[in-house]
Amino acid sequence: MATFKYALNTSTIRECLSRAGEPLVLKQKIEITAAAGYDGIELWVRELDDHVRAGGSLSDVKGWLDAAVLEIVDLMGFFEWAVLDDERRKAGFEEAARNFAIAAELGCPFVAAPPFGIHNESDPTKRPDLKTIAHYFAELSSLAKKHDVTPLLEFWGISKQLGCLGEAICVGAESGVEDVRLLTDVFHIYKSSGHHNGMRLLDGKSLGLFHVNDYPANPPQASVVDAQRVMPGDGVAPLSAIFQTLKDTGFKGYLSLEIFNEAEWAKPAEDVAARGLRQMRSLAEAA
Repeated sequence: MATFKYALNTSTIRECLSRAGEPLVLKQKIEITAAAGYDGIELWVRELDDHVRAGGSLSDVKGWLDAAVLEIVDLMGFFEWAVLDDERRKAGFEEAARNFAIAAELGCPFVAAPPFGIHNESDPTKRPDLKTIAHYFAELSSLAKKHDVTPLLEFWGISKQLGCLGEAICVGAESGVEDVRLLTDVFHIYKSSGHHNGMRLLDGKSLGLFHVNDYPANPPQASVVDAQRVMPGDGVAPLSAIFQTLKDTGFKGYLSLEIFNEAEWAKPAEDVAARGLRQMRSLAEAA
């Protein structure tokens, strides 16, 4: 019996063409994900918005997912839920509510809540401390609960605050939220701490989702960027050890492949999706 389930984050094939050389529409992304053998998919709010602006509906998307027998496991959106500025945070919560409503309509259990808006704040006096972020996260969780969805507390290794696993654990612990779920990521763990040993402090139930990718030996940790993520097994990340640690925590949720690599985007989407699953599954199940 498989320990993990596997999802594709559509960023991985965002700019790909089909084998026929056609730009991908949302329906094709869903069909390609299912055909490659994934159990689930992560969608971006902006691609859903594009579909609706073009005359489509969320019910279309729900029908495509059902037909593909594909679970939508998370929505990726950007809203400034943790900024100190009251007006910006109010607007961020309004956008969060919209994201939560979309997730509820699609039957999606999770919406990512990264440190958007504080990640690039250069003025230390405008960055919230961790207890303040925890307070805001409690408010966000309460809002999400009204829609019967859960925000995934996500850290970014590039962020000035909420930039590492330890800070995410602190925010979750201090928030008072009973069922905090984290979204962790191979790249962001490396970019922040440089090691994954902090994951041993987690219970598998506290992890809502795990983003899988790899990173090259060069450029080094200090200068590597999101766009340089590579396919699992194509870099130097200790993925076998990471997957074993996930198993040790009791995590049995989704591993979701998320990269933003132009070299992969230059290849047919079908090939990228299939190879990504093959390499991710091979490493995960061998651990």
